[in-house]
Amino acid sequence: MKQILESIRLKIKDLLFPGTDFCLRKRFKLVKKYLKAGPLKTLDVGCGNGAFCFLCYKLGNSVIGIDLNADNIKKCLEYRDYKGVPASRVKFTVFNIYNLLELNETFEQILCFETLEHLLNDKYTLELFAKLLNPGGILHLGVPNLNCPSYYGEKISLIEDGSHVRKGYTYSILKEMLADFGLAVVKEDKYGGFFTRSVTSLLRRLQDFCSFVKS
Repeated sequence: MKQILESIRLKIKDLLFPGTDFCLRKRFKLVKKYLKAGPLKTLDVGCGNGAFCFLCYKLGNSVIGIDLNADNIKKCLEYRDYKGVPASRVKFTVFNIYNLLELNETFEQILCFETLEHLLNDKYTLELFAKLLNPGGILHLGVPNLNCPSYYGEKISLIEDGSHVRKGYTYSILKEMLADFGLAVVKEDKYGGFFTRSVTSLLRRLQDFCSFVKS
């Protein structure tokens, strides 16, 4: 019975993939037009549910997805095996971003979406990305806009506890930070706006309400 329920759960997940997160779907639609295709090595830092790892795999990449959340990695591995994706092409591991050099790998492409704002040592993280990128490599970096209104329930933390440790960045701030490590911005883009913020805040309110009702 347990195996049947697990199979049903994975089928439903597959039907809804990359998931019901409205922001993730918007980001997914935007990013896929910029990803590099072909037999190259890609690193997804803070891979979450692995959506971008599987997308890069479909583009011909060999991918490593890392996340500090063990449950995220467990679910990524389950879905990878369910889809029959070769483990040699898409690897997932629980890993601390600050230890990236211990991978002993370099990459043609690094993805880091909605992660930098959770890290106290954001400059050091960018320095690590610069060291891991091969010449001509691309860093796909996505962060919240510092000047945008906050989402419902958003809070700033003084420690790395899963919340944001800073509200976000501007293009100029990122350019200066990246330039310190020899990285130049080749393309700027954005997703979302008033509608995206409104829908996301509404969904978060509904989640809070459902949690309250359950308790």
